[in-house]
Amino acid sequence: MGTEWANASWNQYAKEAGIVLDFTTPYAHQQNGKAERSMRTLLDMARTMLADSGLPQKFWADAVNAAVYTRNFIPASQSPSIIPATAWSGQCQDISHLRPFGSTAYAHILPKVSPFKLAPRLVKLTMIKHYNRSGYKLLDRTTGAVFKSRDVIFEELRPHYSTDPIVSFPDTEIPSNPHPMVIAPRPKQTTQLHPMPPIST
Repeated sequence: MGTEWANASWNQYAKEAGIVLDFTTPYAHQQNGKAERSMRTLLDMARTMLADSGLPQKFWADAVNAAVYTRNFIPASQSPSIIPATAWSGQCQDISHLRPFGSTAYAHILPKVSPFKLAPRLVKLTMIKHYNRSGYKLLDRTTGAVFKSRDVIFEELRPHYSTDPIVSFPDTEIPSNPHPMVIAPRPKQTTQLHPMPPIST
């Protein structure tokens, strides 16, 4: 382990639990290769999720959380027949609740929350976290507010990415600018990159 674990509290806990601490040599990451590769994989996943969703980097913790949660449902190369979540819980896993990070979600608004007859019954939000199978963490991009809901409808027919530009908001401010700075173009769909030839009749 690295020297970030070298502190009095951890040393006391390890001593009471009978744990022998073995620190790696400074700047020798290869001595802890499995953990380093795992962290690199998770960071690559989180970086991709943030870029694909267009969310600012201040949501890195939610992206890493989503990466870890998804990773636990992917078999390892050394054990392709075993899912980590199944090995941990001993139960067969259901993945029907999984949705891509940054997906567009419509959360149901209860009548007692908005009692007006003509008030909207759905609000458009962005999914940024799974609460296991009990619900989803949803972000309102216009106000920065976060909600938890299980009564959610996702845009399943529309591709996760679009031709809209990726935007970046300041990390210290709530995204309220209607024309934020464009930092990169969104990828186009395959049908737009390679249009189908017209069918002759």
